Amino acid sequence: MSSLFSARAGVAIFGGGSFCRADWPLGKVALDTQALTVDALFRSYRLPLADIDALRPGLLTVQVEHHSRGIPPRVRIWGLRLFARLRKAIDQHRLAVALKT
Repeated sequence: MSSLFSARAGVAIFGGGSFCRADWPLGKVALDTQALTVDALFRSYRLPLADIDALRPGLLTVQVEHHSRGIPPRVRIWGLRLFARLRKAIDQHRLAVALKT
């Protein structure tokens, strides 16, 4: 798949006995027409867009709410204006991802 959006970011993925973290600029977020890929140094998770319930902005972070099996329940990413840039890419390409504000 060709990437619609890609950026360096801080990443924290945890819950269910798993923990993975990469501070900015060691983490990476990529969006294509099928999935959101979150790369935290030694671990990479691919969240299908159909499994993402919502992207919720927080104070300098974005929380990815999902129901994907095999991926820890708490996924947080952060970076400079990351939510605004993700929202722009999602709107521009008309992807089916809910954005909470």
